[in-house]
Amino acid sequence: VLSRRLPDPINTYCEYYEDLIVDSINGTKVYSLKQMKEVIEKTNDKFLVIEFQSDVAPIVMKKESIQEANRRILERYNINSIENIAEAN
Repeated sequence: VLSRRLPDPINTYCEYYEDLIVDSINGTKVYSLKQMKEVIEKTNDKFLVIEFQSDVAPIVMKKESIQEANRRILERYNINSIENIAEAN
């Protein structure tokens, strides 16, 4: 589930997608945040296509732009890590 986002120019249009269930990234079904991270890191594609289980248009972003946005977000919001993924007990 895409649950939250920190506002940045790269995601200004993504507010509509909050609380929707991610179905796949670049055609690969995702079942956990850990797997989602792995798919994003391992893709050699220039674009990420995030599809949802709902009948909505996918999010399409340049992978290079995401990396730049991550740096901006870390600095703007004074946070140490762009992610907080932990295994459930």
